[in-house]
Amino acid sequence: MAEELAAAHMRLIGFPDARRTPQGADGGIDVFSSTAVAQVKYHSSPIGGPAIQQLRGAAHGIEHALFYSTSGFTSSALSAAGRTGVALFTFTERNDVSPANEVARVLEANSPQRLIERASVAPRRAQAWSLAIGELAESQIDPANHHPDPAVFSTFVERFHGEVYPTLMGSLEPIQRLTAHLQTLIESEDFDTLDRLVREVEEHLTKIARLADELGDHYGAILLSGYERHYRQLSEDADA
Repeated sequence: MAEELAAAHMRLIGFPDARRTPQGADGGIDVFSSTAVAQVKYHSSPIGGPAIQQLRGAAHGIEHALFYSTSGFTSSALSAAGRTGVALFTFTERNDVSPANEVARVLEANSPQRLIERASVAPRRAQAWSLAIGELAESQIDPANHHPDPAVFSTFVERFHGEVYPTLMGSLEPIQRLTAHLQTLIESEDFDTLDRLVREVEEHLTKIARLADELGDHYGAILLSGYERHYRQLSEDADA
């Protein structure tokens, strides 16, 4: 049933007490939790703006309002949802649920499931950067691998030792904390602490990616290519 699908999806993205509204007590709400309500429509035509406004009105005083539709949403519905902060989702007969606006995408991105995925991937990303950075440093021991323009090579050495390598080293301590406490935080559902740890690690990794890009067409391309190659291999090994 569509309402059960919506309730299951809501539980997945961070509303663990989501459940169907009892029969006869609808009031424009098909699914509810302590912090969110949802309406579910199985229509043949797209949902319009008035339905979104009605949901927001019915959800007065509730932090989150979600709308699930099999037929999509009109431009006026998207506009109304953007103004009022309603998360829009579409779902299919195969029970595939997809976000239909930015509010919904943010909800999914910040969900416990997505947070756990990010936390699981972050150490792998860090390892791939570490391998790529080490590989590039080792290759430059041989003068034959230096860039033919001494100025380009000099700039690379300065930025590599002054920014890229220290940023990688700075990421090790938060990665170790994340790895050490990951399972405990998941089991205790302490997602606030997990989110802080993941964000701290991701800030370091994002900075490394930016620095790699700023190394220029030659060294930057080598570093980014190495990262992608190592990350792909590490992911294949993890899935094996």
